[in-house]
Amino acid sequence: MKTKASKIAVIVVTVILIVALVAIAVSIFQQNSSIEKQISALKEAHCTISDGITTYEAFTVNDYEIRLYPEPTMTAEEALDTYPNAYALCTEVAEERGIEASIDNAEFQTFAKSFAAQNESGTDELIQECKAFATFIDYYENIELNDTILRGAITDDPDVDIFELMPEK
Repeated sequence: MKTKASKIAVIVVTVILIVALVAIAVSIFQQNSSIEKQISALKEAHCTISDGITTYEAFTVNDYEIRLYPEPTMTAEEALDTYPNAYALCTEVAEERGIEASIDNAEFQTFAKSFAAQNESGTDELIQECKAFATFIDYYENIELNDTILRGAITDDPDVDIFELMPEK
């Protein structure tokens, strides 16, 4: 009898722990979702769009003056459709160098921005496409940086030095 009761007790405690962990996970997900909504709302409220670039006026979050970098209005998928030859060229060389060729990979962004901007090989059209792709990447990498700045300001995260990350006045 004692063994069966012990097994039942272990099962009950295990179920309680699982339920508690699921509740914590749901809470974290909801909090992150709320922060992402706040980031989107703040960006939308303080932006101006012109010539495919979103710029931001300075604004305040939790007593911090926030300054953000310009971002492209074009999505990554649209850029890959717009600059297919430049992306293919950057991808080929990046993979030869052991760099994961993903437009959302920071190492690839750094590589592609520099490589595409300096490319002087190929047709005039390819050279111009590479330069435009490098410009897109330069703006595209700002999206994650801006989100990090805002996430740090919203949550008052001591591990995120928003002043170090923000552009100068």
